[in-house]
Amino acid sequence: MKLPGPLHRELATRLHTPYSHRTLGNSPNQEDLQRERQVVLKEVHEDPQQTSSRNGELNMTHRLLYCGLVALALTGCGTSADLTSEHAAAISDSVATVMSDLRRFSAEAQWDSLLLLYADEPVFHWVEDGVMQYPTKNDIKAAIEAAPSGTRLVTTHRDLQVTPLAPGVASVFTLFETQFVDSSGTGFSFSGAITMVLAHREQGWQIVSGHSSTPSTWTR
Repeated sequence: MKLPGPLHRELATRLHTPYSHRTLGNSPNQEDLQRERQVVLKEVHEDPQQTSSRNGELNMTHRLLYCGLVALALTGCGTSADLTSEHAAAISDSVATVMSDLRRFSAEAQWDSLLLLYADEPVFHWVEDGVMQYPTKNDIKAAIEAAPSGTRLVTTHRDLQVTPLAPGVASVFTLFETQFVDSSGTGFSFSGAITMVLAHREQGWQIVSGHSSTPSTWTR
C-alpha cells in the first residue's frame, strides 16, 4: 500500500524516514516501528482538552495523520502485504456487512444502533462537500436528535468497493442515493459519492472518518 502523495510525504517526514523507504515491501523493523507508534499515539491520542487550550482545536493535520497511520502504526504492521488473501476477503465481507447495517439502521430509524457504527474518538471527523460538517461523533448524534420525529434515511449504495489496508483497517468507496422520509412519507433526496476509513475496535468495525460529496452546480 502506498498512501496518496502529499500525505505519504508528510508521514515519511513526520516519522523521520526517507520518503523512498515508505513504499511497499520496505516495512520498518520492530525497534523503528515501536518508536513510530509512540510518536503517533502521543500526537493523535493526546487529551482533547489540552489540545484545545494549546492549539484552539485538534487540527486537521493530526486527523489526516491518524487516517494514514492507522494501518502503519496502530496495527503494528507496515503494508497490505501483511494480509493473506483469506484475511483480506474476511475484512471485505465484514465491512460490507457494516455497510448493510448502516443502510438498515438508517431506514428503520434505529439511531442508537447506527451511532454505534461511528468511532467515539478525538480524531473522528466527517466532511461534506469540502466542509467539516461533523467534527465529532456527538455532532452526528445532535443532528439525528434534531430531526423531526419519524424521520428515516433510506439509502442505496452502488459500486461499493472495500479495500483492506491492514489487519483491522479498511477503506470504503461507494456511490449513494439517500432519501429523507418524514412521518407522512414525503421528503427529499440527494446523491453523490462517499469515502470512509473504518477500523476494528473492541465494539467491532467502526467508522473513523468519512467524506461525502454531491455533484457540484458550479459552472465556469
